[in-house]
Amino acid sequence: MKRSVIFLVAVGVVLSAGWLVMRGLHQSDHAVTAETSPEKPAVHRGQIVVPNAMVRAAASAAKVDRSSDIDLSAVPSLIPIQTSQILGETIKRIAPDTWQRKRLVSSPGKYPHIVYQETIRKTESGTYEMVSQIGMVADQVVVKLAGDVTEDDLTGLAEQYGIRVVQKLRLPRHYILQLKAPVIGAVDEALRVLGQELGVLDRVEPNFIYFPTLTPNDERWGSQWGMRKVQALDAWDITTGDNDVLVAVIDSGVDLSHEDLSGNLWENEGETGTDGSGEDKKTNGIDDDGNGYVDDWQGWDFYNDDNIPTDDNDHGTHVAGTIGAVGNNVKGVAGVCWDVSMVSVKILGASGAGTSDAE
Repeated sequence: MKRSVIFLVAVGVVLSAGWLVMRGLHQSDHAVTAETSPEKPAVHRGQIVVPNAMVRAAASAAKVDRSSDIDLSAVPSLIPIQTSQILGETIKRIAPDTWQRKRLVSSPGKYPHIVYQETIRKTESGTYEMVSQIGMVADQVVVKLAGDVTEDDLTGLAEQYGIRVVQKLRLPRHYILQLKAPVIGAVDEALRVLGQELGVLDRVEPNFIYFPTLTPNDERWGSQWGMRKVQALDAWDITTGDNDVLVAVIDSGVDLSHEDLSGNLWENEGETGTDGSGEDKKTNGIDDDGNGYVDDWQGWDFYNDDNIPTDDNDHGTHVAGTIGAVGNNVKGVAGVCWDVSMVSVKILGASGAGTSDAE
């Protein structure tokens, strides 16, 4: 079972103290709080301490992980965070090209300390991007009482762990528990420890911080009821797309000069730039990338068998707009993907019809 090490970096000072709480009955290594000697475990319910040497070793390992192979400092946050707000952070690799970063951040609002749990991945181009960011109060959890358990029972349980009940929520049988200190791992340890109290608690979860849903500023956004129908707003809180993703629009072509689409239209790198003779590859009449299609720098028109897959019916342009109209640019509409690379593949003519020989 993993051990979680709790540490706080405040104004450049590393606090050399870590706390892990353990439920003595099961001898697990879960923790909420600790008050005992750093070298001597308590014998009563719920408290044991990791020696300071282990805290220092873990902190050192975390620093090595941050500096040895990745630099995530420049990764833009979905929710803006100022460097001066960051009190501490941990980073761990959770997949070959994916990391989880947790940041303890000071906040001027109702909750002075927030932990942001972020998932960051490395793209095919070698850059790093944040794909999700969740905020939670650093020193609180929300619990729901089980069965016929009373508030007094909850208070007694909290006292045994050295924490306290601070609020009864309007939601029936739900309460907020205040943990000992606002440190990065406090919530995780509380979830593990209190999650074993099945006879008292029916549910334990972080006190999540909720933020306004990401909404585009495109001038016709108000009429895009379909985006709300497919819950695009929820998706955009996680990601708005990626220009590394290619989507073929197989239809009547695309208006290649459309102001709300051109920024998200794919260009064939093998057919752009200049060739060995200094000629523009887009128009040199040569199949520069050797794929069987000459000058196919922006897709292909299979209906007319040429390299100009523009739209003469409007249907394909409409489809492309739904897929990938540039979002949040104060123009037109927002596509499902604000950022994407669309490849125009024309197989239908001006009448909206095509034949099987368009291949």
